[in-house]
Amino acid sequence: MMNYTRNKRGFTLIEMMVAILITSLLGSILTAIYVQTQRSVSRINETIDLDFADSIIYNQMEKDLSGIFVPQLFVDDRSSESKKAQPGQPKQPQGQPAKPGQKPKPKKKLERAKNALVSMGSSGNLSSLSFITNNPMQVYGQSKPRIVRVEYALEPDKIDSKMFNLVRRQSLEFELEKFKASEPRPYTLATNVKSMTVEFFAAKEEEKDKKKNQKKGGKAEPTKEKQGEQEKGDKKEEKKAPELISLTEWNDEVSKNNKEINPDFLPLYIKVELVLRLTNDSDSDATRTYTFYYHIYAYESGVVVQPEPPKPPEPPKPPKPPGGAKGGPPKLQGPDKRRGGAATGPPRPPTGKGRRV
Repeated sequence: MMNYTRNKRGFTLIEMMVAILITSLLGSILTAIYVQTQRSVSRINETIDLDFADSIIYNQMEKDLSGIFVPQLFVDDRSSESKKAQPGQPKQPQGQPAKPGQKPKPKKKLERAKNALVSMGSSGNLSSLSFITNNPMQVYGQSKPRIVRVEYALEPDKIDSKMFNLVRRQSLEFELEKFKASEPRPYTLATNVKSMTVEFFAAKEEEKDKKKNQKKGGKAEPTKEKQGEQEKGDKKEEKKAPELISLTEWNDEVSKNNKEINPDFLPLYIKVELVLRLTNDSDSDATRTYTFYYHIYAYESGVVVQPEPPKPPEPPKPPKPPGGAKGGPPKLQGPDKRRGGAATGPPRPPTGKGRRV
């Protein structure tokens, strides 16, 4: 008698180990793909947020810096002694001649505003940039002004001491001291700012322009004919691009003391270099550098041209005598045919002869 055994179906130990190994490999690969996808998504979101902040900074600074100019204001041209009014004398109204015994009305002249563009910092690192612009920001619920003073400043972050916040301020006060005293409301434009540097590019003054500026004080102004000839000659000459001089600081004293540039001109271009941290993690050192160039269109607005004084009115002409230029009694006019031939003018004197009846 023979015994039969059934074949049992199943997996061997080796097959089980191979299956577990393949499953673990697939799981680790899928996990790595998921983690990498999440990291990529977070980086993309951070880049989008950073680029969005970058676009906001660039657009706002372009509006402000491109509208920089130097306003010209009327200032009383008189000494400090004449400013003190004498007691007992009424104030002289404007537009009327001075009465005898009163001082003449003080003359007014045009002067450029002081410190229209001022930068503060050390070794190129910016701490504040203040300027006057004609393109201010619209404030909600208020009318948009035409001219304001704007300040960009870096203030230390309260949470992370290594980073700064880029703050913008705006006020209607033109003078720098009054602007600081008014304490305008700050507006945070960007966070996680590591550093910010500003560089000014001014046009180098040519020798011809220097000679013209030196001759302005001693010689009389050219006539209209000479000016027309000079303009024709200047048109014939080809305009060359000015040579640029780089400066890391700008204010009225720097522009006056630098002999290579025109003290009345503003810089042609302003270069702003901004370094932002990529993430909000304080332990991260990943940064990105942005470089912006802004063109100042009204760089010649600081040149002051005094207006011509108004010409005195011409005296009224004396009326002509009724008898003509030679004078004498008025001439008699002939008969007016439209009114029946009656003569006009004064009556004739009697001749002395009687009239027949």
